[in-house]
Amino acid sequence: MTTAKCIFVLFIAGIPFALSPPRPKPQDCIQACLIEIEGLQDTYSPGSRVDVKIRNQSKHRLDVNVAVEGLESGSWMEVVGSVSDPQHALSKMLILSPIKTGASLALTFDPCETPIIVKTGDSLGMSYHPCAEPRAGADMPTLLRLRVDVHVTGQEGITQRVRSHEFRLITASRQK
Repeated sequence: MTTAKCIFVLFIAGIPFALSPPRPKPQDCIQACLIEIEGLQDTYSPGSRVDVKIRNQSKHRLDVNVAVEGLESGSWMEVVGSVSDPQHALSKMLILSPIKTGASLALTFDPCETPIIVKTGDSLGMSYHPCAEPRAGADMPTLLRLRVDVHVTGQEGITQRVRSHEFRLITASRQK
């Protein structure tokens, strides 16, 4: 009898999950964004730092992750999973950064010393110094942009994705 009760309870407990609607996909924001990205320059070279502010312009407390996407072979792909949580930059488990209503998250990182994921043939590799000369066989991104995954505190999942304008990394040889 105990086994039957356990199976019954598990079956009943599973029904709400099976009948619940799927979570909506995050909205790619173009207008009326919950956040604004301020201070991003068009180019960065060795020794320069990205100093940006992610400003919460919503009426809610937000939690954000700031990632970097790169344009490789005509497609945008995530090349750094998080610059807002550098200890977990290439991990899918990371700590979100909270931003109160009307406040900003100041974010500083060195794009030339931030390891990025690059395509090497049919596989993925790492470039530990993206502003150095490209590794043989690696497709270095021609352009980069920030992507902010916005979570409204208390709601499940990503509410909105906000992307910055594009920027370039200038290699050491092109800087001379």
